[in-house]
Amino acid sequence: APDKPSIYPEYLPGGFKPVRPESRLDQLTAYLKDDPKIKFVNLAQDLKAHKNNGQALYLKTDTHWNHLGAYIGYAQLMRTLNGWFPVLTPI
Repeated sequence: APDKPSIYPEYLPGGFKPVRPESRLDQLTAYLKDDPKIKFVNLAQDLKAHKNNGQALYLKTDTHWNHLGAYIGYAQLMRTLNGWFPVLTPI
Protein backbone atom coordinates (compact mmCIF):
# COMPACT_ATOMS: atom_id res chain seq x y z
CA ALA A 1 0.00 0.00 0.00
CA PRO A 2 1.24 3.52 -0.67
CA ASP A 3 2.69 5.40 2.25
CA LYS A 4 1.32 8.72 3.47
CA PRO A 5 4.22 10.87 2.15
CA SER A 6 3.72 9.50 -1.37
CA ILE A 7 0.07 10.60 -1.34
CA TYR A 8 0.62 13.89 0.51
CA PRO A 9 4.18 14.99 -0.41
CA GLU A 10 3.13 18.63 0.02
CA TYR A 11 3.08 18.14 3.79
CA LEU A 12 6.65 16.91 4.10
CA PRO A 13 9.08 19.36 5.71
CA GLY A 14 11.15 21.31 3.20
CA GLY A 15 14.38 19.47 4.00
CA PHE A 16 12.96 16.11 2.97
CA LYS A 17 13.49 15.28 -0.68
CA PRO A 18 12.91 11.98 -2.49
CA VAL A 19 16.02 9.86 -2.97
CA ARG A 20 14.81 8.71 -6.39
CA PRO A 21 12.20 10.06 -8.78
CA GLU A 22 10.33 6.74 -8.56
CA SER A 23 9.17 5.33 -5.24
CA ARG A 24 9.78 1.70 -4.34
CA LEU A 25 6.08 1.12 -4.99
CA ASP A 26 6.42 2.64 -8.49
CA GLN A 27 9.42 0.41 -9.17
CA LEU A 28 7.57 -2.70 -7.99
CA THR A 29 4.50 -1.77 -10.04
CA ALA A 30 6.61 -1.35 -13.20
CA TYR A 31 8.36 -4.66 -12.58
CA LEU A 32 5.21 -6.68 -11.92
CA LYS A 33 3.04 -5.23 -14.69
CA ASP A 34 4.93 -7.28 -17.28
CA ASP A 35 4.18 -10.60 -15.58
CA PRO A 36 0.84 -11.92 -16.90
CA LYS A 37 0.53 -14.37 -13.99
CA ILE A 38 0.43 -11.59 -11.40
CA LYS A 39 -2.44 -9.14 -10.99
CA PHE A 40 -0.86 -6.35 -8.97
CA VAL A 41 -3.03 -3.53 -7.65
CA ASN A 42 -1.36 -0.20 -6.90
CA LEU A 43 -3.78 1.82 -4.79
CA ALA A 44 -1.79 5.06 -5.09
CA GLN A 45 -3.71 6.31 -8.13
CA ASP A 46 -7.08 5.88 -6.44
CA LEU A 47 -5.92 7.51 -3.22
CA LYS A 48 -4.38 10.46 -5.10
CA ALA A 49 -7.58 10.88 -7.11
CA HIS A 50 -9.61 11.18 -3.89
CA LYS A 51 -7.24 13.25 -1.79
CA ASN A 52 -8.59 16.61 -2.95
CA ASN A 53 -12.22 16.00 -2.07
CA GLY A 54 -11.87 17.89 1.21
CA GLN A 55 -11.50 14.84 3.45
CA ALA A 56 -8.21 13.35 4.63
CA LEU A 57 -7.41 9.75 3.76
CA TYR A 58 -4.89 9.13 6.53
CA LEU A 59 -5.03 9.75 10.26
CA LYS A 60 -3.69 13.22 11.01
CA THR A 61 -0.85 12.22 13.33
CA ASP A 62 -0.31 8.72 11.98
CA THR A 63 0.62 6.95 8.76
CA HIS A 64 -2.40 4.63 8.67
CA TRP A 65 -5.52 5.11 6.58
CA ASN A 66 -8.61 6.50 8.20
CA HIS A 67 -12.05 5.04 7.39
CA LEU A 68 -12.27 6.83 4.03
CA GLY A 69 -8.78 5.80 2.93
CA ALA A 70 -9.50 2.21 3.93
CA TYR A 71 -12.77 2.26 1.99
CA ILE A 72 -11.05 3.53 -1.16
CA GLY A 73 -8.49 0.72 -0.92
CA TYR A 74 -11.21 -1.85 -0.23
CA ALA A 75 -13.35 -0.69 -3.16
CA GLN A 76 -10.46 -0.94 -5.63
CA LEU A 77 -9.54 -4.41 -4.41
CA MET A 78 -13.17 -5.54 -4.73
CA ARG A 79 -13.37 -4.16 -8.29
CA THR A 80 -10.21 -6.09 -9.14
CA LEU A 81 -11.47 -9.32 -7.56
CA ASN A 82 -14.76 -8.89 -9.41
CA GLY A 83 -12.96 -9.99 -12.60
CA TRP A 84 -12.52 -13.46 -11.09
CA PHE A 85 -15.51 -13.53 -8.78
CA PRO A 86 -18.41 -11.56 -10.31
CA VAL A 87 -20.46 -11.79 -7.12
CA LEU A 88 -17.92 -9.55 -5.34
CA THR A 89 -18.72 -5.85 -5.63
CA PRO A 90 -17.92 -2.93 -3.33
CA ILE A 91 -20.64 -1.93 -0.92
